[in-house]
Amino acid sequence: MQGKNYAAVEKIFSECLLNCPNIDLWKYYLYYVRLTKRREEIIKAHEFGLENMGLDISSTQIWSDYINFLKETKTTTQFEESQKMMALRKLYQRAVENPMHNLKAIWEEYDAFENGIDKVLAKSLLAQLSPKYMAARAVYHERKGYLDGIQRNMLARPPRASAKKEHQVALWKKLIVYEKTNPQKLDSPGMRVRVSFTYNQCLMCLYHYPEIWYEAAMYQLENGQQDAATVIFKRSISALPSSLLLHFSYADFLEQQLSNPNEAREVYKSLVNTCQAPLVYIQHMRFERRTAGVEAARTVFKKARQANCPWQVYVASALMEYHQNKDIKVARNIFEFGCSKNFFHETGFLVHYVNFLYHMNDENNIRVLFERVLNSLEKDQTRELWEMYLNLEYIYGDLASISKIEKRRRECFPTFDLSGVHTLVQRYHFMDLWPCSQAEMNSFAGGSFDLKEAASSTGGGGTGGGGLSGLLSGGRADGSKTGGALGSRLTGGSGWSRFPRPNLSKMLPFTNEVASSIQTDFMNSGISLPPTSSATLPSSSTSLGGMNNLSGNNPMQPNDYPGMPQNFGANDTPVPPDLPEFLAPLYSLLPAPSAWTGPFVDVETLINLISEANFPNGPNPPSNLGGGPSGGGKRKNTESDSEDEESTGEGFSKRQRPPPTNDIYRLRHAAKLSKGK
Repeated sequence: MQGKNYAAVEKIFSECLLNCPNIDLWKYYLYYVRLTKRREEIIKAHEFGLENMGLDISSTQIWSDYINFLKETKTTTQFEESQKMMALRKLYQRAVENPMHNLKAIWEEYDAFENGIDKVLAKSLLAQLSPKYMAARAVYHERKGYLDGIQRNMLARPPRASAKKEHQVALWKKLIVYEKTNPQKLDSPGMRVRVSFTYNQCLMCLYHYPEIWYEAAMYQLENGQQDAATVIFKRSISALPSSLLLHFSYADFLEQQLSNPNEAREVYKSLVNTCQAPLVYIQHMRFERRTAGVEAARTVFKKARQANCPWQVYVASALMEYHQNKDIKVARNIFEFGCSKNFFHETGFLVHYVNFLYHMNDENNIRVLFERVLNSLEKDQTRELWEMYLNLEYIYGDLASISKIEKRRRECFPTFDLSGVHTLVQRYHFMDLWPCSQAEMNSFAGGSFDLKEAASSTGGGGTGGGGLSGLLSGGRADGSKTGGALGSRLTGGSGWSRFPRPNLSKMLPFTNEVASSIQTDFMNSGISLPPTSSATLPSSSTSLGGMNNLSGNNPMQPNDYPGMPQNFGANDTPVPPDLPEFLAPLYSLLPAPSAWTGPFVDVETLINLISEANFPNGPNPPSNLGGGPSGGGKRKNTESDSEDEESTGEGFSKRQRPPPTNDIYRLRHAAKLSKGK
């Protein structure tokens, strides 16, 4: 604008005005229009601004500027003057019904305007508008309470784990819920405009949140505005091109609401070309099966195989062939083809393959598959599979085969279930029925064991009953975490306890690197230590992790700690040349910088917290706590006592602290006394 490049200015406004409902931006736009355009265009621009931003609680200046512009319009005839008065009256009446800042000032202006024309007519018009004005003021105070705390000029950023950001999201959601209650008692179109305006303002700050985009589109769809919902969906996938959630929901919207599968197919094809995530292929297959049939879905699966898709796509295609297409042969071939594609070592894939064979009641092939898998995988990868194998034998096998599999599992994991009682519990329990009491289970587990929680974790399957996923995969059909609470105890999992347990097998003894660096600094500085501590390390049980005690109470030698150097090397942090000489011994006593591994303070966050904190005024420092210059003893005369007790001029003695300024009790007491007078 300063360079008078008005064409570029108008291009910027045309691109961002409708997509950015920011009150400051619209104020600047109207200022530009008043500066460069004629009267008719200025009026149209102000009407356009009120249509899009007149609902904002901070739109008072837009209303006031429009009113003042009409007031300043010069007229030459009585007809033009009457038209001007009518336009001002309509604008005032629209303004006093709108909840916004300084609404009382606009009402007073309108009162003066009407009384300046005709006092009789003014009394009638003001009486009619007064209830609407009072209702607008009430809504204004309510809405302002919801807007307080919302940072409407906050820069839009992707979601992250931040308490401040989560608080902003919660405040916006509360405001949207409030607007949906229709506090202004608007008609259906007016309420829809009001809620849509709130969603648009929310999206300025939460631009990268798919949840808000989806809610805004669904609100339009619930109110029968399919075109508006389409616009929001297109804006959402343009704003978040990597969001699969929004692309899938937009495709479902096109397929179901608009009955336009061709356009929905284009959404999936664009995702395949740009993303190629396995979930894209799976959802594309399901879409093609619904809209184009089996062959189209198989074509998508073929493209996925050519793109070296992971095992989840194979499982999805096989289950689709089995459940939807009822083609058992094709489903089995897909699973076998997946085994040949190096998915034989994927536990999740094998879990689904076993479940599929179980549905087929193919007992022999399930056993063959288990034997192939257990003989080819590492021992740590077979924990869940052993439990599945046992659950299968509980259904199909006899006692000899069950005992054989239990023995093989004990041989594979010899450190678990030494007594064998947990294996018996697993063998005999069924769904939520257990062969022992809660107290007995606690004694077996060596801790707390909740029978109800264990039953729910197996999906009600238990031994030989319930759903398939609960039977073979411990309540999870995706294979990502197999094994119930009882079985996971047997195979070393954490399902037996309510709390996570550390992996003790890989723990090393504590190595006090900080103490080592301190000891090194002592030796390099030439300062002799007491004989009892010349070759010892501080105990790890001392305060501050053993850093406060170098007196030699720990008999452990450096060689007793794995990973501790056999001899202490030179200090790799030389004394800075600008350090005074008398501070060199103190510097040599400090730990080396490499010894500090955190935690590290976020300086910017700390400074912000300090600057925003409201610290109370500290107490007055004591005048003389030692009783005189000598720092102690009795006071020798009473004259000093009387001087200390003299008033400070504010009704308090020098030795008596004045009350705090925010003493609520004293303030209330003073208010009562003033009322009594």
